[in-house]
Amino acid sequence: MSRIHGEPNAPGDELRFALAGPAVTAVILVGLVPLRLALGGVLPAWATALLDYQIYVTAAILVFNLLPAFPLDGGRVLRALLWRRSGDREAATARAAATGRAFGFALIALGVLAFLEGSPGGLWFALVGGFVVVAAAAEQQGAQTQHALGGYTVGDLMTPDPATVGAAWTLQDAATAGFGRHLYSAFPVVDDRGRAVGLLSLADLRAVPAGRRSAARVDEVMARDPELLVEPGLPAIELLGRPAFAARGRAVVLGPDGSPAGLISVTDLERRLRADALLEPAVRGR
Repeated sequence: MSRIHGEPNAPGDELRFALAGPAVTAVILVGLVPLRLALGGVLPAWATALLDYQIYVTAAILVFNLLPAFPLDGGRVLRALLWRRSGDREAATARAAATGRAFGFALIALGVLAFLEGSPGGLWFALVGGFVVVAAAAEQQGAQTQHALGGYTVGDLMTPDPATVGAAWTLQDAATAGFGRHLYSAFPVVDDRGRAVGLLSLADLRAVPAGRRSAARVDEVMARDPELLVEPGLPAIELLGRPAFAARGRAVVLGPDGSPAGLISVTDLERRLRADALLEPAVRGR
């Protein structure tokens, strides 16, 4: 499957991206067939058999990828055409994903039947069908997330004015004055001038034995990844794609002076997604 980073902004872009992979495969196939015809009587038997196998595999990949089963390339072509006709990318994705799931379930059924009739290769078809079903569902979920968060920035969804802990504090101080007083599972860490320098989670604290927390400093165990310090204007969907945020589940939102203006978590994004799911049927029903 051809896959370009990010989602296309227009059906024409989607169509070009989706056809790029099959086009390359077709070019390879067009080159292999004349080569086989020209050298078939010259090459040794093993080389001819290898070339035949390569042609068969390449043709199978081309046909499989062009099937209208999202998220295969053929399914992306289908989504592009539906999108162009309706003007609604989310609706087009839902229909293409439904087609992909139907194809996947059909492939699973055929694979199981083939296996029961004595063909071990049926398990391979069932496995591929399962992949298509799962991938189609994941792509649809991703499209729904993109739709729900697409118009929001980190600043729109953050929890403002969070409590903080000092980088020079001991972990015992953080446990007492931070986690002991506030119902937070993570705190922005600030330096002596109030600028955000990291993130301390409850897991970071618990990783240090209680007997050592009076000597260990916050800045010795905090997360320092720059990806966890974000500007309020960052698109929420872009933050969701950051590996550091996926691993930590939180990020510090910076103010104009570098101090923590807010804290944003996966929970904040999920809250927005739930609200969108509740509002969308009512909006569409108007």
